[in-house]
Amino acid sequence: MPNYTYDRIHLRSRNPASTAQYYEKKVGAKIVESTQSDGQRRIDLDTNGLVVVIARTPEGADVPSAPS
Repeated sequence: MPNYTYDRIHLRSRNPASTAQYYEKKVGAKIVESTQSDGQRRIDLDTNGLVVVIARTPEGADVPSAPS
């Protein structure tokens, strides 16, 4: 049986900075901020070696509301 591993996980958020802070507080993730080659800000999380990429949800995207 094959053994599958993850290189990274991608999340979408209306507010990537707030989402990153949540995971930093709740699971101790390390926030890694950088600037992409197109000038866009990028926020990643290092969760003990697993990278979580948090991208901004495109304007006008039809997404469900956040849970209360």
